Amino acid sequence: MSLHLVDDDGPFRDLTPEEMEESEQDELREIIRKEKLKLRAQAQARREVAEELAAADFREPDPDTYGTLAEINQKDLPPVEYLVGPAEEGQKGLLGAKQNAVLIAQFKTGKTALAMDLARCLVDGEPFLDRFPVVRSRVGFWSLEVELDELRREFMNPLGIDGEGRMAVWDGVGQPVNILSEPGKAWTIRWLKQYKVKVWMIDSLAVLAVWAGVNIDKDNDQTRRLFAAIDEIKRQARVKVSFILAHTPRSEMEEGKERARGASAIDEHAGARWIYTMEGEIRFLRINGRGVKLDQTSLMWDEETHRSMAGMAGSRGEVTGAEGVETIRAIVYKNPWQFNTKALLREAVGALPAGMKNQNVVSTLVKEAVLLGFIKTKPGKGKELLYGPLVEAGEGATIRNVAAGRRRRKP
Repeated sequence: MSLHLVDDDGPFRDLTPEEMEESEQDELREIIRKEKLKLRAQAQARREVAEELAAADFREPDPDTYGTLAEINQKDLPPVEYLVGPAEEGQKGLLGAKQNAVLIAQFKTGKTALAMDLARCLVDGEPFLDRFPVVRSRVGFWSLEVELDELRREFMNPLGIDGEGRMAVWDGVGQPVNILSEPGKAWTIRWLKQYKVKVWMIDSLAVLAVWAGVNIDKDNDQTRRLFAAIDEIKRQARVKVSFILAHTPRSEMEEGKERARGASAIDEHAGARWIYTMEGEIRFLRINGRGVKLDQTSLMWDEETHRSMAGMAGSRGEVTGAEGVETIRAIVYKNPWQFNTKALLREAVGALPAGMKNQNVVSTLVKEAVLLGFIKTKPGKGKELLYGPLVEAGEGATIRNVAAGRRRRKP
């Protein structure tokens, strides 16, 4: 092997500033080119992964859910169906047979107690609030705030639920299930199918959202994703109704303008909005939404049985202002068929506050109590009338426990 020598060009020299800048620019351009290639590769990889995941998750919609208007109109249009129907024909019900409902409650009004009473009525087939007919259904109750022992002791046992086999309960306290994840979604569907749930109650939305990493206080997009997952789960598990418990904001809200605390998407998703508020010691329920309606109505709650009964319709001021009628009713329920008109007036004058002790005022209140259907009369001696309750609740009955007097569980 021989070496080839080249002529020496002379000693090395430093690059000029211009040459140095041009070299650095070339190097910089090469670095940028490589980094751009990396970013393009990452973006392309993310798109491909997203498409693969979307393809894996995609389920073709049910063919019965779409078509031309001509094709759709060939199918029979079923009548409006309710899970909780109206008290009278021609009125709207309280909850549709296929609907998403949200119970929006003021803090400490007893939202869990009301929801559990609704669950009792559904599994037992008894009228809700002692007035509104229901369709007997299988209920799945997710208790995410109250542990099972407390739920049984404080809520379920006092109610006296007869249809225990038609109600499934999950104590989810401390057992987070993210329904936005595939494993969480799959487990939820299995649970609902296992118990053949048709009405899925969730107490509460706030806890469910935390588990899914959703900020329902501010983020509408995330909240809509959460509700979309609930709808998907319902369809796959063949659940008809979701009934989700939420709170109003802590601050005082104008009557008639109550809403759920947090993102507006909560109210948007609800086909039925149940607004549950409290004024003093009186609870009120108002329902609005698609095909459902209940004007604001006071509820009488029984401390012993935890059951509720519908009272007067009207604003909080109108109902709480009917103190005189409530007093008359309380007297009659405590003393069934003991007073004729004269004796009842005398008893009421002693019980009513100042400003209502006028004989004419008291007489008017008694007539209103009868006309409004709070009490009833029957003939006494001669021409006199005796006053008694609508429900024969027995000796010692009070206005608080008569609400459930007809349906208290037998020992």
